[in-house]
Amino acid sequence: MLKIFISTALILFANSAFAQIDGRVVDKNDMPLPFCSIYIKGSSIGTSTNNDGRFSLDKFELKDTLVVQYVGYQTESYTFNQLPVTDLIIRLSSKKYSLKETIITDKREDPAYAIMRKAIKARDDHKDCISSYESELYIKGNIKILDAPQRFLGQEIGNMEGILDSTRQGYIYLSESKAKYSWKSPNLSKEIMYASKVSGDDSGFSFNTYTATDFNFYNENLRFSRSIVGPLSDAAFSYYNFEFIGSYFDIDGREINKIKVIPKNPNLPAFAGFIYIVENTWNIGELDLYLLGKSVKQELFDTIRVKQTFIPANDVCWILFNQLIDFKAGFAGFKVGGAFSYVFSEYEINKTFEDGYFDNEILRIEQEASEKTNLYWDSLRPIPLTLDESLDYKKKDSLQILWESQAYLDSLDKRDNKFSVWNILFGYTNQNRFKNRSWSIGSPLGSFAFNKSQGAQLSLNTTY
Repeated sequence: MLKIFISTALILFANSAFAQIDGRVVDKNDMPLPFCSIYIKGSSIGTSTNNDGRFSLDKFELKDTLVVQYVGYQTESYTFNQLPVTDLIIRLSSKKYSLKETIITDKREDPAYAIMRKAIKARDDHKDCISSYESELYIKGNIKILDAPQRFLGQEIGNMEGILDSTRQGYIYLSESKAKYSWKSPNLSKEIMYASKVSGDDSGFSFNTYTATDFNFYNENLRFSRSIVGPLSDAAFSYYNFEFIGSYFDIDGREINKIKVIPKNPNLPAFAGFIYIVENTWNIGELDLYLLGKSVKQELFDTIRVKQTFIPANDVCWILFNQLIDFKAGFAGFKVGGAFSYVFSEYEINKTFEDGYFDNEILRIEQEASEKTNLYWDSLRPIPLTLDESLDYKKKDSLQILWESQAYLDSLDKRDNKFSVWNILFGYTNQNRFKNRSWSIGSPLGSFAFNKSQGAQLSLNTTY
């Protein structure tokens, strides 16, 4: 018990040791609010809370104002008389919405439709509002088995080489990355990943990338495994019903309209959820939308959720501050969940790039990206690790030593190198994983050919 206490204390200390402000964001019942936006007012410097509602922010000065923003809750702002501030508890209250006055007639239209027409009309103006930018980008991604069967295809699964715990849960992917992300209108981008951390693989590179998940809701269509019609598309009224939930005023006095987005048919390529439209400027302030698996024709997915928060870059333009993509899926008795968090910071708006900067290379991973130390990550990680994530890093470090040992690799070779009669037909591969060597004989079935001049031919393809 003492070891657990000490480990927990060290983890919490590591997440806060470099922070000017650290704390938790909760609701009135002290339940944590995950993926809450925390930023310095008038800047793009900030962070998000983790699944436990914890956050840390290091680039904060006494002159700054801290803004705490969460979809569906009152936005709050704070100033402080001294730094650092530790173990701060911030309680947010649910937003209070007011309804717009409407003329009641038998054929009255929901106020949401007038708001959405104005937002669609202003769509291209907001899409083209910024000609270019460069920003820092932090991504944390995880994929976790939430439940696993005891057997799969007649084979015992066990604990999946130490990944599953006693509750049949465990991370199969946990990674963090830092990158420099550059964009130029209309669709040029470059992402340079300069720091990468993968649980269980100290020489591996994260496949976290914003390039593949750049979901711009000012586009008419968004690409998942099929093209999805966006709620600001010209065709939106053919795919969606809209409902006005109410409006509220943010800390700067702007009126924000909450609109419920409802697909006309659950099988349509359309989102469901909520979108928040700023009155008068008609831009997106926040959104919390999801897709059903059937909407993207991927039945193994239950839901795919996209959550975005925008902050003002100037009097006219708003920029993406953070994005969350999470999903739930199930297949063959497995239940899987995943979440990818993106935090943008330190924007340089309308930056001038040198000629030739944007080329065919859209993603580059620096060679030394995986060589960053734990001290490096503890000093700059904008979203604190949860206790589960910290323990997974520690557990996978131990498992990696096992997985790379000669005894373990030889045991895998002994199992996989067994020869059977089926190998005569389908080919055979013999491996030595520890020495990174293998040789194989291809299947004769794949090399059989016949033609009139040469007759039947058969060859064995061998590789080493």
